[in-house]
Amino acid sequence: MTEMQKPYFIHIRPELPGINSHGGITIAVLWAPELDCFVFETAQCHTSENYNKKIGRAIATGRLRKNGGIPLDHEIRTVKDAEQRLRRFYGHYF
Repeated sequence: MTEMQKPYFIHIRPELPGINSHGGITIAVLWAPELDCFVFETAQCHTSENYNKKIGRAIATGRLRKNGGIPLDHEIRTVKDAEQRLRRFYGHYF
């Protein structure tokens, strides 16, 4: 991956009654022109840990830089479509 542009972040939290600061997933999504698709990486926070968006963004971005990201389907052409697909996939964890 050449010079990295700024990723788009998705934060998915457990849907529990009341205020809960534990558990969650941060997903960094980025367009990869050399692959002609979006790629993503995740940072998962265990339900026994305090969820911190800043730490999640740093971990997910670091994984994008190191690994190049996991490619999404080539028919996904917008960030909105990528977000919908990833929310459907990762939303069942909570």
